Amino acid sequence: MSGFKYKVYIHESKDKGLGIFTREFIPKGSLVWTLTDDNHLAFEKTDFIKHISKITDIPHKQYTLNHIYVWKNKAILCLDNAELINHSSNPNLCEKSSDEKKGCWAVRDIQPNEELLDAYDKYETPEWYLLLCKEGQVESSKDVSEKYT
Repeated sequence: MSGFKYKVYIHESKDKGLGIFTREFIPKGSLVWTLTDDNHLAFEKTDFIKHISKITDIPHKQYTLNHIYVWKNKAILCLDNAELINHSSNPNLCEKSSDEKKGCWAVRDIQPNEELLDAYDKYETPEWYLLLCKEGQVESSKDVSEKYT
């Protein structure tokens, strides 16, 4: 189920809660994590709004809103530990697609025990998503990217 191509572990991040750290050296340009059919759910806008409205447990709803990102107007919910990849204005990962793989790639060499970081400001922030985050009283990916610049 995990899309990670390298050994990783969960650990407390410096100022962002839990994060994902690598146990091994990752060379620049390497595929670090890949999106597979069994490690995420992708929702169309209306389906995600229905899904989130059915969650009555407030902490569960907030957790879900905190761990999705929007790409190509779809809400993507990771089902593996990739949901814990934190934001940085100086990330060591970037998301890109090739014909066969969508995933996170190393933008530079990543050393053992280094936190894996992405740039949330590249994700889409449509009004419906921002409204759901506001109603759920959680920070959107836009809020996080502005807070941690």
